[in-house]
Amino acid sequence: MTQHCVVVHHSSQTVQGERIINGRKQEEQLDDGQVVILPATAPHKMCWNGQGDFTVLMLDPPHLARTAYESVDGDRFEMIPQFAMFDPLIYQIGLALKSEVELGANNRLYAESLATLLSAHLLQRYSV
Repeated sequence: MTQHCVVVHHSSQTVQGERIINGRKQEEQLDDGQVVILPATAPHKMCWNGQGDFTVLMLDPPHLARTAYESVDGDRFEMIPQFAMFDPLIYQIGLALKSEVELGANNRLYAESLATLLSAHLLQRYSV
């Protein structure tokens, strides 16, 4: 994977799955509102037992590094993979971007602003 990936699940139907990140196997149940964080450097594999409604947010590593540099005066960080978990801010960012796509909006500033917000949040909560 060449980009950081954030998966947002928004469906009333629970999805059962198996995920392997960095060789670590995890069986998970993904409920509405849960998110998964996959760093660009983490080998990743997954399979699901059914269909779900997901929004996949991709972040370029240089964008995240730029945000890190601007916010904490350094670009050295490591994203920590996260299995199914609740994070209300990431969920809302995912819904906002999904809504923009569904409406056919092409507001680059809006999308880039949300990407910067997402990057800052990931750096603050899910990196070392």
